[in-house]
Amino acid sequence: MSDKEPDQSFLQTLLANTKEMTVDGLSGGVAAFITNLLFHPLENIRTRLQDYKGSEESIEDGSQKSDGKKKSKKSFSAFHYLYKLWEKEGINAFYSGLGITCGGAVITFAIYFFWYRFWKVAISPNSNALDTKKMIIITALAGSITNALTSPIWKIQTRMCVSKEQKSIYQHFKDAIEESGVIGLWKGFFSGLVLVINPVINFGVYEKLRTLIIKDNSQVPSAKMIFLISLVSKFIATFATYPVLTLKTKEFTDKKGGSTLTILNDFLKEEGFLALYRGIYAKLFQTLLNNALMMMAFEKIKAAIEARIN
Repeated sequence: MSDKEPDQSFLQTLLANTKEMTVDGLSGGVAAFITNLLFHPLENIRTRLQDYKGSEESIEDGSQKSDGKKKSKKSFSAFHYLYKLWEKEGINAFYSGLGITCGGAVITFAIYFFWYRFWKVAISPNSNALDTKKMIIITALAGSITNALTSPIWKIQTRMCVSKEQKSIYQHFKDAIEESGVIGLWKGFFSGLVLVINPVINFGVYEKLRTLIIKDNSQVPSAKMIFLISLVSKFIATFATYPVLTLKTKEFTDKKGGSTLTILNDFLKEEGFLALYRGIYAKLFQTLLNNALMMMAFEKIKAAIEARIN
């Protein structure tokens, strides 16, 4: 009997918190949809800049002169590159992939917040305040599960953002499978696992600052306070992990079937180390505002749902 009591207690605790886990998942999904709808153009710009290949035909001026000789390579200008994108593709250059971005964000963050709450209950059922070690474990577990379940979505989303052809989501999935099989949909998965450290840093710093500033855990923090705390935590996390995000983007758009190390080595040879940070300004601007507004929306939506069902 004594051997079963811990298991029964654990299951009872999980069942008792099913409502909270569902509320967290729903709140996270809705908040993610709203913010990604607003900031998709910036995310698209970031993806385009990361995928830029200095050795390929330049969108800036073409890769060849009329006599067939290659032009000398120009220094990269993000502003000029984006201006030429606008001239060539119009508004679609910045809104391609919007549907899968918003849909993927809902699925991703609903899964993440659900599992975040699940592991929080499982690891620390009787305490709202988590120490750093537990916070890292919980965030890493939630992030790893989310990465495993949603990696194919973000592979297709990335391909849609950089594609010069107007293809459906189905066609992009079909092309990806034809190129490298079903397992190829998870190419970039291991880079994604490394990127789990991003939410570890982000939510770790967020929760710590929230606990330090707001002593009463039952109190709903002000929108201004959530916004400021989220800005700080996300800035630190984004700057630390951005090179891995660039590598992941290159893996998602690679059509040669190269390994992660091959893609990284080729990229560094052609572009140099600093190119790993190409597009970081767009990413910082997008992700800081996105994360701050998403966390603010998450807290408010969660409070509204809890008020209605309680």
